[in-house]
Amino acid sequence: MWFRNLLVYRFVQPFALDAAALSEKLEATQFQPVGKMERQSIGFSRPARHAATPFVHAVGGNLLVSLCVEEKILPSTVIRDFAEQKIQEIEEQQSRKVGKKERKEITERVTDELLPRAFTRRRKTTAMLMPQSGWLIVDSASAKKAEELLEWLRKAVEALAVRPLSTQMSPQVVMTGWLTEGEAFGNFGIEDECELKLPEEDGAVVRCLRQDLHTDEVRNHLASGKCVTKLALTWADRMSFVLTEELVIRRLGYLDLLQDEAKSAGAVDDDEQFDANLAIMSGELDKLLPELIEALGGETPPKA
Repeated sequence: MWFRNLLVYRFVQPFALDAAALSEKLEATQFQPVGKMERQSIGFSRPARHAATPFVHAVGGNLLVSLCVEEKILPSTVIRDFAEQKIQEIEEQQSRKVGKKERKEITERVTDELLPRAFTRRRKTTAMLMPQSGWLIVDSASAKKAEELLEWLRKAVEALAVRPLSTQMSPQVVMTGWLTEGEAFGNFGIEDECELKLPEEDGAVVRCLRQDLHTDEVRNHLASGKCVTKLALTWADRMSFVLTEELVIRRLGYLDLLQDEAKSAGAVDDDEQFDANLAIMSGELDKLLPELIEALGGETPPKA
């Protein structure tokens, strides 16, 4: 398994639960398919089909969990159209106007009638708890989805204490410096994509895609006061990604060196390959994240 986006959190206190103990706690918030009269169902599901415990998959001391959300697709416009049709029928048949309170009751009744017939959609948000390294990493670029997963984790594990990764220097300042100088820190390399923005509210935005960023055009934008809010990077010729000003890693790619290692891991089936990929990925993240933190001036210590 390969994560494609990273939102990184730091354990404030050591995480002591093993896979079996964590799975037992998650059982109380396990996923159930959405009911006929429900709009949404949410809970933890099996993160890998071959997981030894129902709600946690352990590989090399790291713990994989998956939050499943199933939602009814019932647009408000559909409800409104059906409700208006019923209101119109009442007004025509009874020669009277339907009042505000009755309109609300009709809308609620229509919603109840439509819910059992509505299509559903599922989405999963996966996270990897890395107790030995002190990380909790969510495979998402959406802070809302990551916080949703953390909220449900806390319902199961009250003692869970994590905070978003925070660095001494802002990614925006550091990335702007890299692009101005034409060179990134350490094993990082600048690729062919960036977003530049004037810092004031509603400031102009320039997006460069598949373009040489070491040009006078880009330098002129920087000289005019624009800052880098997104920058495509490679790391150690092993990973590629887009770093954002919010310290989100997007579109994480695994380059040929890593892919070759994964293929030569000796996996005999898809389940073993899943575990091999996960082990390789976690090992690389254990190297990437400390170097990224160093490039951004070090980690901000937690507030007392």
